[in-house]
Amino acid sequence: MTSAENLKLHKKLALSYPILSDLGNAYAGQLDLVFQVEEKVKTAYLSKGLNISKFNGDDSWELPLTAVFLLDKQHTVLYEWTKSDY
Repeated sequence: MTSAENLKLHKKLALSYPILSDLGNAYAGQLDLVFQVEEKVKTAYLSKGLNISKFNGDDSWELPLTAVFLLDKQHTVLYEWTKSDY
């Protein structure tokens, strides 16, 4: 998510903590946690006014998979969960 979109969401939700983002899915890509939005889904999104390119700041039409990682103080991964069935 771009920094401008990040700020808008932060204000909209009135959060007291920062929102982290992964511009261009750079880190998610390193973890193989990115998928390409299918053309038919892209067309449907655009017809509803949802432009992922504007939100993400690039034309890749890639989205990250849902993932949770639990780490200890030494940064050892204790638990991981991903969801890729969309």
